[in-house]
Amino acid sequence: RMFKESKRRKEEDEVGIASLIPGVAFPFFGATILACWLYRDIAGMLELGRSIMIMFFLLLTVVIIISHFNRRLNWEVIAPRQIGLRIGVLFLFMGLHILFVFLAAREGTTDDTLIVDVRRATLALALIWGFLLCNPLRITRMAFKNGGMAHNRPIFAALWMLPFCGFHAYSSDPSFFNPAVPGYASFLGTSGLLSVWGYAWYLHEDHLHISIHKRKANLPFLTSFIVSFLAIQMLYWDLRNGNENSLFYQRIWAGATLCGTMVLAFNFVRITLFSLEAWHKIPMFYGRYIQDKSLE
Repeated sequence: RMFKESKRRKEEDEVGIASLIPGVAFPFFGATILACWLYRDIAGMLELGRSIMIMFFLLLTVVIIISHFNRRLNWEVIAPRQIGLRIGVLFLFMGLHILFVFLAAREGTTDDTLIVDVRRATLALALIWGFLLCNPLRITRMAFKNGGMAHNRPIFAALWMLPFCGFHAYSSDPSFFNPAVPGYASFLGTSGLLSVWGYAWYLHEDHLHISIHKRKANLPFLTSFIVSFLAIQMLYWDLRNGNENSLFYQRIWAGATLCGTMVLAFNFVRITLFSLEAWHKIPMFYGRYIQDKSLE
């Protein structure tokens, strides 16, 4: 029924069919990951489940970015009729990466074989295409035009970290000492977390009825994740150059991520538990609800 409604609305829906993807994908990805765990004794199944989780997180990140700029801010960065095709190409790259992760795990080597190279390339293509399909140039132009239009800076930062994660995914060598498949760590530690935390915080400020023009950027939070991103890059650079005991950058990475999370968690707790404001008693779209009732 929701699919038919989305098709009926067509140009009225700023996100198009992409708004249905997370809900449709949840049961599929969940069942697949559960199956991978149940059959974990088969070579490659754990790697397959992990790659599926990462690709789902990438899909969620892209949908959050599109939803924020296209629907919440109504910047018209992508025509709704184009979203289906662009998401389809993303699914293609994601599917290819999942396939070659499984094949590389079955191969059981850390050498630069063709399958391992294709695995890295498909991850890079998925990350870079996720960046390109969001129309980043128009988003950037709107974000900085005439002093900058109001937007969520963590989500904007999440968008622009995607191509760096893609480059990092392709250029990093796999090895036994890498803490994760090259590209996974940089994506999850930066773009993935920024998009989810940024979206949650922006939604909470909607509940507080704070004007989008008066919202703060939360620079300590952003700085923490930028430091985390740089630490990840330096960590893999050291690993690529043969330094297999690079604990210094790992500690910076973990510490910066922890600091960023604590900053945001502190703000959430301060506003939700220790605030004297009655924001939680007012429905999020109360004004629109009253307006609609008054027109009846």
